[in-house]
Amino acid sequence: MEKPHAKLHTKTEQKTDNAKRPPFRMSHPKPVVPRGLVAVFTACIVLVFIYGAILSIMHQRSMYDHLSDPAAREANAHVLAYLDGPVFALDDSDAAMPFFTPDEISHMRDVKWLLDLLFIIYLFALGIMLGTIGVMGFQRLWDHFDELLARSMRAAGWVIIGGCLFLGAAALLDFTRLWALLHALLFPQGNWMFPRESAIITLYPGAFFARFALWFITMLIIAGVTMLAISHFMLRMRRAKAEFDERWARRAAQETAGLSRGTTPRAPPRRQARR
Repeated sequence: MEKPHAKLHTKTEQKTDNAKRPPFRMSHPKPVVPRGLVAVFTACIVLVFIYGAILSIMHQRSMYDHLSDPAAREANAHVLAYLDGPVFALDDSDAAMPFFTPDEISHMRDVKWLLDLLFIIYLFALGIMLGTIGVMGFQRLWDHFDELLARSMRAAGWVIIGGCLFLGAAALLDFTRLWALLHALLFPQGNWMFPRESAIITLYPGAFFARFALWFITMLIIAGVTMLAISHFMLRMRRAKAEFDERWARRAAQETAGLSRGTTPRAPPRRQARR
């Protein structure tokens, strides 16, 4: 039979140990990956998502539902084939789009040049990402890569959402002025204004670009929110792992100190069955 005062003494010691034990706090592991690498990886993620959104919207069939005339649909198919052609192959525009005027063809050359430049930047960004993953994998720095991916996705998510909210607010205030400002920045030569009865405006009116902008902002916001959610989960897992490692190391240090003093660490009291 266990004595009552021994049981009371054991419970008193357990309460004292619980009172001295520090409360559970989520530990924040110290960043190891340099901020410069995180910034570069963040920029690469943003560029990859921007190019992917533009490419997917361009080839979305619902974007061209306003083209009911078969001749207009065929002309649009020629334009898309020209834009998807070889990189910086700008001299084939006359044969690919004979239905356009020389001014319209000149503008489409500028559009293709911008898309090809964005494609080169996309490949460069994708190469940096894959190269970083390969180097970290070769050196078995998976914990560093986990931190890099989580921090970069969090930063990229905020950058994408902030940029989309800014563009969306500007478009709601004055879409025509915003559109003119973007064209003035992208096409400083000024060959982007055409009359309403021109072929390029017939194929791609203002409503087409309004839908394009709406789809673009919506897709990027969804991607940004998804990246924020994934990065939040990854960072919480890292903090929980750091807290577990810290407690385990503290417990091992206490046991080592007890063994060095010649004392055996006291095991937690066992509950005995009543007789």
